[in-house]
Amino acid sequence: MFTCAADAQLMISGKLTGEFTNAAGPNDTVTNAPDGSSASFVSGITYGEGSVPTSIEFTQKNFTDIGPGLVADDLFTITNGRNLLNSTATSAQFALSISLTSPEAHSGLLTTIPFTIDNTPNNGGLIDDAFTISAAPIAPFDYAGYRVQFTFVAPPAFQIPENQSMPAGALYVNFTPVPEPSTYALAGAALLVGLIGWRTMRQRRNVDSTTPTT
Repeated sequence: MFTCAADAQLMISGKLTGEFTNAAGPNDTVTNAPDGSSASFVSGITYGEGSVPTSIEFTQKNFTDIGPGLVADDLFTITNGRNLLNSTATSAQFALSISLTSPEAHSGLLTTIPFTIDNTPNNGGLIDDAFTISAAPIAPFDYAGYRVQFTFVAPPAFQIPENQSMPAGALYVNFTPVPEPSTYALAGAALLVGLIGWRTMRQRRNVDSTTPTT
């Protein structure tokens, strides 16, 4: 008796990379590392001494021997800068990719993550800017004998005080064993045998019911 690899608990290793994909506006600076290890979106014209621009920053996340559950959190650092009204971009878009190295190599785009930014007027008092993060469901894929499902989680809407930052965004994973082709074959054979047996029994009953008695 032996145990297939798919029967053991899957553990994955790899990294998360990405880049901002939207076109930069007149007050925006988009910086993407060629290997996807870092990316930043900076926007707005600062107002007042000590102010910083609004920004969304990403740094590569590495993970080793991760089972079902959290893969990585705090994917983004979001800063609400104190900017001139209407000088900040209203949106940004990020492409999140994954590169698995163990137990097998697999790379690809996971999902596109849109951000919206509401640069609120202060009207004499500091009013927190509002942000939203959304992402389409990530399509599952077969990997190392499992159906792998990643899920991106982030608060759909939140506010950040001016000149302050907060982390956001987490990635989770779940695994479902995928039967080996031989398992499908055995199941199909068993179904065929059962069907043949059912038909044979039915034919015998029909014959018995039509045979005259003496």
